[in-house]
Amino acid sequence: MKFSRLLIYLLSIALLVSCATSKSFYKKGSKLEEAGLVEEAANMYYVALQKNRNNVDAKIGMKGAGQVVLNSMLNEFVQKKSFGDKKEAITAWEEAMKLKAKVANVGVQLDVPSMYQKDYDLVKSDYVAEIYEEGLELMDQGEFNEAEKRFVEIKRLDPSFEDAHELADVAYVEPIYINA
Repeated sequence: MKFSRLLIYLLSIALLVSCATSKSFYKKGSKLEEAGLVEEAANMYYVALQKNRNNVDAKIGMKGAGQVVLNSMLNEFVQKKSFGDKKEAITAWEEAMKLKAKVANVGVQLDVPSMYQKDYDLVKSDYVAEIYEEGLELMDQGEFNEAEKRFVEIKRLDPSFEDAHELADVAYVEPIYINA
């Protein structure tokens, strides 16, 4: 009995949400933005654009709110980079680029100044070189599983980096060979 009530309740909520229009999500986003809740507003504008990519008001709102959110994420990247936390800086950059791509999927282009891309390239280059050396040391110590993790990370970040691809394969196979 309780299950059927819950099912009816969930279906009615789903029906209400699916009936909401692009314009209603835009209005919610606009109210949220007025209240200073920019990230939540950007989410509403995004939903509005998913429902109707031609909603000009939602596009304008998404461009403004989305750019504010992206800039905040880029500032987090810069902060992590400044504190020398390369791995966290790379993670912050990747999250920012996911947002940029997600918003591009609904027809809104957000801007990333080229200085951020240059900073990311430098951080990535330093980080990849650093974990490459760690991977080599781990291989020398016989810690193949940990070494493999480093080389797989390098392959993800920079597939053409030196011989990381081959070393990842060696780190994977070497324990099997030793145990055989």
